[in-house]
Amino acid sequence: IDLQTTSGTAVLNFDTYTVKDRIHVYYDGAKVFDSGCVGTSGRKELALNGRSSVFKVVIDPKCDPAVTDNTQWTFSLGCANR
Repeated sequence: IDLQTTSGTAVLNFDTYTVKDRIHVYYDGAKVFDSGCVGTSGRKELALNGRSSVFKVVIDPKCDPAVTDNTQWTFSLGCANR
């Protein structure tokens, strides 16, 4: 996801509802957020470092192998000031 800016703060909002999923966020080659295997919602602010405007978001659906229910999740990632 290209935020088209290299400074400021990015905001990740996510909801993995009740079936556990895991969300990883990478920025400038490094993992900057890992939700863990959760069935919840949350918000995380991520600082931009002035070098890159691109984030990569990876979802591991149904990260709990004991769960057989269908999963759903949502996320948004954007600039705090936009």
